[in-house]
This record gives sequence, structure tokens and C-alpha cells, in this order.
Amino acid sequence: MSAKHTVMVILEAIPGKEKELRKALAKVAAHSLLERGCIKYHIFEEASKFGLFEVWESKEIHLEQFSKPYIIDFIKQSEQLLSKPFDAVMGQEVLL
Repeated sequence: MSAKHTVMVILEAIPGKEKELRKALAKVAAHSLLERGCIKYHIFEEASKFGLFEVWESKEIHLEQFSKPYIIDFIKQSEQLLSKPFDAVMGQEVLL
């Protein structure tokens, strides 16, 4: 069995924009979970910081997501919602 592609993202909302960011991330999660190859998509929140934890069948399938209209829309929208660029770590799980 091959290792899955895991994605972790940290985003920070502009003060007062937390509700809008939460709504935008929920829309992305709902669409992503319907995509072929999306195994998990979780959103976490603490104050103005949000975390995403995604698991995909492969890196290639995950990268296909970036051409989807809902991701393109989110990227544009996030310019008005994020206090700074998001941080992301992507890779295969280290199987011990």
C-alpha cells in the first residue's frame, strides 16, 4: 500500500474577518470532500488562526484541485481575508 499525500495548512484571518474565512474554508472543504481522491479534509480553529488537515490518495490528485473554480475563487477571496500568506506542509506520511 502506498503512502497517502498529506497536507497541513495554517491560515490567519484579518481581525474581524474570522467568520468570512470560516465560511470560505467550509465551502472549500465541502467541494474537496466530493473530489476523487480526497480521503480527509478537516478544519480547525483557534481565535483568528485556522488549520487544515487533508489526506489525498496521491500528490497528483491533490494538485488537480488547484485548477478547480472553487479553489481559484478562494485564492482570490483570501487576499481580503488573510492577515499574511498561509503556511503549508505537504508530503507523504512517514511510515514507521
